[in-house]
Amino acid sequence: MIQVLLNKKVLDFETNYSYYDFKEETGEFLQPANSKKAVETNLYLFQNPRIVPEGVWYEMTVVRRKESFETITVDLTENEESFRKYFKDIAKDFRKLNIKILNYDSVHLIHAYMYIEDFDTGLTKIKFTNFNEQYLVDDEVIEHGVHDFSILMAYLREEDENANMLKFYRTIGDFRYVNDRFYISADTMQDHFDDIFHESEDISEILRGQKMRELVIDYFKSRVSEYDKSGEFYRNSKFNYINIDKIQDFILTLPDELIKQVLRITEQTSQNLHLRRLLAEDTIDWKQIKEYQLRTSDIDLFLKYRDLVEIDNDALEKLIAKFMNDPEREVKVVQHAWSLCGCFQWYISERLKTCTREDHLRSVLDEVKQSGEIVKADAIRSLFNYRYMNLTKEDYDIFHQFFEVRDVSAARFLIKIALISGQEPDEIRGLIYKLETDDLISRYNPGLFDYYQNYSFKEGLKWIDEFQAMEKAKKFEQEKARTRKAAKLSKFIKDTKDLVVVVKSVYDPRNKDYVAINSRHGEDLGILLSDEKNLFLIEGRKYDYIINVERVRKLRNGILHLDVFEGDAGTLVGRDGSNIRYILERLNQLGCNLSNIKIYSHNEVDLFYSVS
Repeated sequence: MIQVLLNKKVLDFETNYSYYDFKEETGEFLQPANSKKAVETNLYLFQNPRIVPEGVWYEMTVVRRKESFETITVDLTENEESFRKYFKDIAKDFRKLNIKILNYDSVHLIHAYMYIEDFDTGLTKIKFTNFNEQYLVDDEVIEHGVHDFSILMAYLREEDENANMLKFYRTIGDFRYVNDRFYISADTMQDHFDDIFHESEDISEILRGQKMRELVIDYFKSRVSEYDKSGEFYRNSKFNYINIDKIQDFILTLPDELIKQVLRITEQTSQNLHLRRLLAEDTIDWKQIKEYQLRTSDIDLFLKYRDLVEIDNDALEKLIAKFMNDPEREVKVVQHAWSLCGCFQWYISERLKTCTREDHLRSVLDEVKQSGEIVKADAIRSLFNYRYMNLTKEDYDIFHQFFEVRDVSAARFLIKIALISGQEPDEIRGLIYKLETDDLISRYNPGLFDYYQNYSFKEGLKWIDEFQAMEKAKKFEQEKARTRKAAKLSKFIKDTKDLVVVVKSVYDPRNKDYVAINSRHGEDLGILLSDEKNLFLIEGRKYDYIINVERVRKLRNGILHLDVFEGDAGTLVGRDGSNIRYILERLNQLGCNLSNIKIYSHNEVDLFYSVS
């Protein structure tokens, strides 16, 4: 029971609500939530009325009964704590009957949100929501602030002494002064009010006043300070929408350093991009710049601040693509290819239209030479596979001197440049021998053969002949070894005198013309050639089986009996007998005369120790 002072006499009443209740199932497995229609009844009882000039005092009891998954009864006015907890629900029921609680300070919560309603006209709108919620005043409400409704509306309608500053906020698109929740004193709250609209207006005259100028400067200084103290995510979400296009004349009257700071924290647009180029080059956001906004001189600007610009690889590639969509800019990009892209040279090489491959490569070589640094050659790996012509000895010398060759592709490219640039044969031969000594590449590397032939390198042509002779000899030895291993398997199978031998096959995707065969214990038995006619391999899940075709050909009753491991039987038979029919067909193609194959499955003990 709670003592309340109401604005009028009331009788006992009740309110009823129905809605769907949700409940998460619990148990061993996660179950989806289920729902049930809940019926809620709130009974309001008023006792011992006492009339005073301000209203009527009552002893109020509110009992809630809820029927859902279970029936629950709660006294909402059991004590002060429960009354405060359920005050919002009680106040909602009272509002419907125009009943007000006078001995508790309460507030209504409204949410205000300003946004641009029409981009063409600049019309903005303040929309209000949730103004039916009512709360008791507590420490959180007091800390956030309690407003008089009429004063707040005058503020938001720009009708009070803050109007000029609010017009300024709206002009630059900083809506944070209104995008908030406001607690309104219940004594002043109106039941109905409309959204607020503001038309775009020129505030240049307002900004000429000294007091207004000081307020705006203080605003920008505070925003700069806030920007400097915030993290990257907060900066992107809280500052980029501030737009100074409509107050550029005012911005130009600020001190130079403050202009740069303001440009740094505000939105980049086509209108203020020129201002950034003139007064604050380092504030240009290269990730946001559009292609139509670019100038050839922007490449120099980007290079000037290249080490300071925070730009990820995807954004850099997109920027390079924008630069290179103009022939004049493409030439400039190629001239500064290394400084712009470093080891990501394919951003440029894949988009060349005006410049040649030689222009691109030579630019990279020259820039690295001018830096005086030694660069790992694989940093420009993306340039290795293009066709080049008219490279010079100087190009070769620069690459040889300033690029560290550490792998076979870089070594091959160095040899390629040496041949294209017309180095002396002795120089090229010595280079190849040196790279071979360093275990970087072999003179017999097939990747060099086209270079030897295209540039008529006589020593290289001789190496090609030597390589082909070695390959022929190697292939001959491999054939001998293969024949020997195939004969080894054939002899082993014949020596067993069994129709079927249990084995394990080992496939190597590099050798498509044979399969390595091991015993079930892992011993090497040899290889089975793909064109073998006297042995036939069938594969199970755990074990494989080699059929001695020569012996099967001699069967007279036309039936082959196969004893197999029980885990392999299903695989050998196949779906609807498809695999066993294929085995039967294939054996008959190899010269057998079979009418049927019968499969007998065994466990491993019976298969390997009992079956004879």
